[in-house]
Order: sequence, then structure tokens, then C-alpha cells
Amino acid sequence: MLDLPKLPTFNHLQPVVPPYKAWNRLPISFSELDAITPIQIFNLFLTNSIMGQLIANTNSYPQQQLLGLEKERQRSWQPVTAQDLYLWLAIQIHMGLIGVPPERYWMKNGVYLPKDGLPPAAYLHKTRFQEIRRFFHVSPYNSPTETPEGLPCWHSKVDIQLEQLRFFSQQYQVPGSNVTIDEAMILFTGRSIHITKMPDKPITQGYKFFCMAEKGYISKFHPSSNAVGEDPVDVESRLLQLTDTRKMVHHLIRHLQQRHRKLSFNVYVDKFFTTQPLLAELRRRRIEACGTCRKQLRGFPKVLNVRKNAKLQYHFRRGAVNDGVATLLWMDSSPVTMTSTIHPLSGEDSLVLRMGKHPGNKSTNASGANSTFLLGERQKELDIPVIVDA
Repeated sequence: MLDLPKLPTFNHLQPVVPPYKAWNRLPISFSELDAITPIQIFNLFLTNSIMGQLIANTNSYPQQQLLGLEKERQRSWQPVTAQDLYLWLAIQIHMGLIGVPPERYWMKNGVYLPKDGLPPAAYLHKTRFQEIRRFFHVSPYNSPTETPEGLPCWHSKVDIQLEQLRFFSQQYQVPGSNVTIDEAMILFTGRSIHITKMPDKPITQGYKFFCMAEKGYISKFHPSSNAVGEDPVDVESRLLQLTDTRKMVHHLIRHLQQRHRKLSFNVYVDKFFTTQPLLAELRRRRIEACGTCRKQLRGFPKVLNVRKNAKLQYHFRRGAVNDGVATLLWMDSSPVTMTSTIHPLSGEDSLVLRMGKHPGNKSTNASGANSTFLLGERQKELDIPVIVDA
């Protein structure tokens, strides 16, 4: 058995406000409805005002493109209407949902045809769809590509829509006490120096955003470019002695706290973000945080650094505390390391009863679990650290 420190006593942060669930703040008119339809929710985020901007910017772009061209070289263009644009957006969404590219979407007897009713393509011809796609513009064609401070703004062409989505996402729901910050990808396979490639993810290539979410609802997001990095964060976050990625975590949660000053939040992140200095900084600001962590990163206790194939007793626990941040080493199928300022490391409150499964035969600790599970027993109730169960 390795010589590892015993579980220390840890004075974890106590929530200022008891745990609570998220609640919606929809317009008062919605309370009078018997049922809320998807199109009504859609129109909360893509309002008539935004649609008017999209129509105006889309119609102005071909005028500038065709200006000065000889008449025989000009493409025919009929100004787009609200009905055209709604149908065009419906087709874009439908193609994404069923995974059919544009070149196959209008094929006869295609697999995309719904069981009842006609698809959006029945109301918009393929040629018209391609015309709108060619000239579609969210912002004016001459939008600036730099911020007032002179910094590059690679997403200026869609900033109008991004700002509206960000505003309404925060307007219509208050997150619950437990939020998470993670990466998200928007699929894009075209040419751009700003796309990110992540072969191990479900979406392997596209535009990367850092998102703060709660049970699937994204309340705030932060664009990131492979060429110029993350968007600038606020001044307070910028001055912290942290890497740019960890500054972004502080930036997102700080804005959430400023918006809901009477509430408190627990932030859950994965090992891509988690470091001991980040959690220590968040604790000094009374922000509770927890996440898996990498042993190679700065601030990880060296006394807990064990090999991945280390032979430890099944559900073995050891821990360390540094600068108000607890780190736990727990042996499951393989060693698991986590950091937290929310959960205790020792005592009755540090464990919770959950149904556990016997590790697979090929796992690191399959043989070590035999003393916990009876012969032939594949699952049983086990004491799990609350920090792991969170």
C-alpha cells in the first residue's frame, strides 16, 4: 500500500442561500395560454425586430454586390420576405435535425419526408433556398471587424444575433444553484481560420464556445477562435494570475453573480478548466466550485500523485487541503481525482449511499473489487464520496 496522507478535516464553504431549482421568467402573456407551442418559444429569441433586421441586411447585400456589374453579369434577385426567411430557417433547422445535406434535401422520395404534413422544402424551391443562402446577412455588409479598443472581432458579422441570444437567454430563466461551465461546438465544415478541430468530441470540427448552463439551458456563452483565442474578458478577470481559459471561467460566473446578487451558485467544471489556483481564487470571492482535475496541473498535491495503474483497495480514499481547496483521491475502476470547495472530505456528511456496479474484468481494479462484491454479485449499494456524486 502506498504511503498516502489520511483524510484531513476540511472547512468547506457553506451556501449563503439554500439549494434551489431554476425558474422561468416568461412574458406575462404566456400565463394566459393553455399550452405553449415551440414556435412561440422560438419567437421569444428571434423576435419580429430581429427578423426585420435580418431581412433588411439580407436585401441590402445583393444590391451592393450587383452594383457596378454589367447587366448581363448580374444575377437575378427578388427581395426576401418574412415568409421566405422563416421557410429558409425552417429548412436549415430541419436539415440539421435529420442530418441531410442541402444537395440531398430536395430529392424525391427522400428519407427526410415526415409522416404527416409536408416538409418545409415543399414551400420553398431549391433555387430560392440557394439564393437566400448566398446573400443571407445577419449584420450590415460593412460591419467593423475590430472593437473600439482595436482588438480583432472575428464574429462581428453575427454579433447582432449573438447579443440578442445572450440577452434573452438570461432574461427568460434564472439558473438553479448548480451551474456548469464547459465547451460547446457549433458544427461548421467550411473554410475558416477560426474553427477548432476536436477529433474526440461528438462534433469534431466547428466554432467553439465556452458556455455556462444548467440542465441543458445555456444562460451565457463566450466565443473562442482557433486563430485569435478567446474573446476578451472583463478587467477584473483579466488581472487575475490565471491562464486565459481559467480567467474566462471567472468572467462567466462573475457576471452571473452580478446579475443575481441575492443568490449563490455552485460551479461545476471538468479537468480542462480545474486547477487549485482557480478554485482558491473563486473561494476568496465566495464562489463555490468543484470539478475533476489533472494530476499534472499546477497546484495538485504531490502526495496524491499516483500512477493510473496503481493497485489500491477498492473505494480507497485519501485527501489533501491547500489554500482552502480540498483534493480527493478515490479508487474506483481506476484512480479518480477531484477538487472542491463545496464538499467535506471526512465524516458522515462526506459519503452518500448509491448503487454501484462491479468493475469490468479489464479495468485496473477489477480484482480489488472482489473483496467488496460477493461472488457473482454485479451491483450493490456502496458508500460514495459526495464530491464524486455531485
